[in-house]
Amino acid sequence: MPSTAVARTEFKRFIRGKTPWVIVLAMLLMNQYAPTFTPAQRQLLGEALAFTGIQVVVAIIVPFAALALGVRAIIGDRETGTARVLLGTKLTRSEFVIAKTVGRGAAISVPVVGFVCVVVGSNALQSGRFSLPIFLVVLLASVVYAFAWTGVIVGISAASSSTTRAALLSCIVFLFGGLLWSSLTRPMVWTLATGSPPDSQAVQSALFADLGWGSLPNSYFGVTNWAFGWASRPEPITNVVSEVTLTNKPSVPTALQSWVGLVVGVAWPGAFLALGCARFKRRPVSPGTQIGYIRALWQRRPTLPSRSSHTPGEFVGQSGVSDMLPGSWQPVARREFQRLLRGPGVWVLGIAVFTWSVLTRSQPSLAVDYFGSTLPLAVAQRPIMSVGLVGVLFGSFRAVTVERETGRIRVAAGTAVSRSELLAGTVAGRTAAFVIPIVLAVLGVCLSSVPSTGVVPLHTLVPYLLLIIAYVGCLTCIGVGISTLVRRQAVGAAVTTGIIGIQLSWYNVSNLIYRGITGITVSGFSPPADPVYVLLRWLPPINVFSVATNAVLGAPNSAGNAIGILSELQRGSYSQDVIVTQVFGSTVPEWFLHPSITVALFAIWYGVVGGLAVLVFQRRPLD
Repeated sequence: MPSTAVARTEFKRFIRGKTPWVIVLAMLLMNQYAPTFTPAQRQLLGEALAFTGIQVVVAIIVPFAALALGVRAIIGDRETGTARVLLGTKLTRSEFVIAKTVGRGAAISVPVVGFVCVVVGSNALQSGRFSLPIFLVVLLASVVYAFAWTGVIVGISAASSSTTRAALLSCIVFLFGGLLWSSLTRPMVWTLATGSPPDSQAVQSALFADLGWGSLPNSYFGVTNWAFGWASRPEPITNVVSEVTLTNKPSVPTALQSWVGLVVGVAWPGAFLALGCARFKRRPVSPGTQIGYIRALWQRRPTLPSRSSHTPGEFVGQSGVSDMLPGSWQPVARREFQRLLRGPGVWVLGIAVFTWSVLTRSQPSLAVDYFGSTLPLAVAQRPIMSVGLVGVLFGSFRAVTVERETGRIRVAAGTAVSRSELLAGTVAGRTAAFVIPIVLAVLGVCLSSVPSTGVVPLHTLVPYLLLIIAYVGCLTCIGVGISTLVRRQAVGAAVTTGIIGIQLSWYNVSNLIYRGITGITVSGFSPPADPVYVLLRWLPPINVFSVATNAVLGAPNSAGNAIGILSELQRGSYSQDVIVTQVFGSTVPEWFLHPSITVALFAIWYGVVGGLAVLVFQRRPLD
């Protein structure tokens, strides 16, 4: 059958390359930082001890592998014309999508199976404990998990009309439907359903716990926990064991049974593959011949007549304030600014920030009393951090790659613009284009909140907006840097997704780094009283922005969300966001923990990323 031949070709193509080795290497490296257990916990785990280390590793690495291999599975062949050749045979479009899923899913499953066998065998030899039934269930669950994520990403690729859109949608699904389901998506769903954010009583409810089964990683955790002989709960076994040890109470399962995890594992890829096949059947094989809904709606918007006959892509001189600055980067910046601002992407970003802020504007009286008229800025903090991170990075990671692929970069290189000025202009123009919708969204939230909270003081609003510019500029610099360093869009999408995931889950990453440096295992409920650890938590741009805006808003000195850390501080419990006052008893225990250090951190990010990008870009050929 033609579909079998396509699946076999896809499998051989990737299994003979370096991708499986990269996946295995990433898993083995991450496994080196697997959590350790006390003797009492090791006794509780019993025969499951040999399997606990692989759970989180497989749950995190497999989605990245599926993203790298699957994001261009369909749209890539459509762009290159390979899909038209294959579909010219007896192969239908649905069979084409399924064959791609099977072939690439099998290519991901091979290194996963190898990793599970090696790690379980090594742990069994060290602990002297092994269970064949547990091994078979965990192995089968890991393979199903790999195929599930491959089906999701390939389905998105089939439904998308460009690589950028496929990468962006895949990243959103991976982050909000996987990595951040428990910490971000589940509370958002609860807030939208009930009209109020989840409090301590809601978090302990059965319905809130059942919502945890909605993601693929959590369903994988639930099924493997059942295989380990523990309560069927959609969270890592390390969390379950730690809770049992701390409370001296048996683990309580959720109302939903473990078989729900299997249903979720089939429902996610089934839904995305069905949607992808349906959209693929209705669209031309070659992308770009059909305008998307958002683009079509955007083209129907009312516009004013242009005051200039120049097109955005021309390198023309215009008198203005920017032209008074030294260098020849201004035409490049003007071109990038006009190109983005005339498209729907940046405005969708601003609408997302405004919508999220308005939906979460209703806050407990504690936050209303504390922030007063600055509450709209506190509410907008988290949307800017999260939506801005995803939108700006995915809006910039193709900036140089596309110019190189289309050949437009040679036009720019043939002018008086140097390569460093080309990058500087790209960053400046895109930063301005991203900043305007976000600033308008923040101002809209402030204006709509005037009847309830009053007018935001100007001495707070202006520094807040300046920090938005610095944050967006830093993210744009990182995105353009990625586009400079990588040569393929698929690799750039995978790197961008990895950077986003690392920043959003920096709590766990920083704990692993601190443990690797000092050998001290860190618990979120009892963070070490080490100023260096706190500074480590502040390093990512998303946390730098949080620390700086917390200082502007008058919130406690921390890298967490202003409203969230305020609630944690009032409850008197240790927050995983590490509130400096709680840990050290002082707002600024060391000079480098003063919020003003964020200026230096932003400068370091600009200098390191920008310098590396310029160094690589100047030495590489333009093609």
